[in-house]
Amino acid sequence: MKTILLPTDFSDISIKAAKYAYAFAKQYGIKKIILYHTYQLPAISGDPLVPAVQLFDYEMFNNIQKKNLQNFHKQILNEVDTEGIDIEELCEMSNLTSDINEIIQTHTIDIIITGTNSNDEVEDFLLGNNTLSIAKNSKIPVVIISPNTTFKTIKSIVLACDFKKSLTENTVKHIINFSQITKAKLNMLHISPEGEIYSTQMFQETKVLGNLFTDLQPEFYFSEDNDFMKGINDFAIEKEVDMIIATSKKHSLFEKLFKRSHLKQLVFHTHTPLMIIND
Repeated sequence: MKTILLPTDFSDISIKAAKYAYAFAKQYGIKKIILYHTYQLPAISGDPLVPAVQLFDYEMFNNIQKKNLQNFHKQILNEVDTEGIDIEELCEMSNLTSDINEIIQTHTIDIIITGTNSNDEVEDFLLGNNTLSIAKNSKIPVVIISPNTTFKTIKSIVLACDFKKSLTENTVKHIINFSQITKAKLNMLHISPEGEIYSTQMFQETKVLGNLFTDLQPEFYFSEDNDFMKGINDFAIEKEVDMIIATSKKHSLFEKLFKRSHLKQLVFHTHTPLMIIND
């Protein structure tokens, strides 16, 4: 793992995510962080008889965005220790969510660290927030930092999974790589409603997962809780988990994870960072 992409909109939560990213890079020997800001040109309105180009100075707007990124970079330099880390500024007019994988490929990104909105405008977050869209579309792991998160050495991680469907090779690779870099203990957790009968298939899947991660010697846990997010948070507290990992798969745990009530509980009410891996 060599390069972190840090999307920023210059908000307070972007500062929070940047502090986490720099501490993460320092801890695990990552040598490069790309500060990435994308923007869209504002909608132009006015007299339809006047050419739009006369109403808006595109070059000036571009320069303002670049200056804002430079100022963000200076602010970070004043607040964190960046010694030994190469910092690159990347500012462009782009659609972050749809172009994210092109950026990943072009700049050889290994992991994305980003923040969530630092307010309770959950409706806006669900409908259009870049963080959620990045997590759904990215081909590499995305670590989501909440306003309550502070960095600490990652000693224990939990993969929340349903023990019903095998993980893809890509997901297994990312989890193994992350576990080896952090040297963290890998836990695997299935949360079911109270009274659910565990099928033979689920226990067979634990054997498959055990074989996939045999070198990591994962521990498997089954928990019953009608409140899915409470179950995850309780487990994270009890086992002193430093990062929760969830996979993005259609009709999977990921969709359950991001139901409206679950989102607010997990993202806004936990100190534990959340990693999303598209499976």
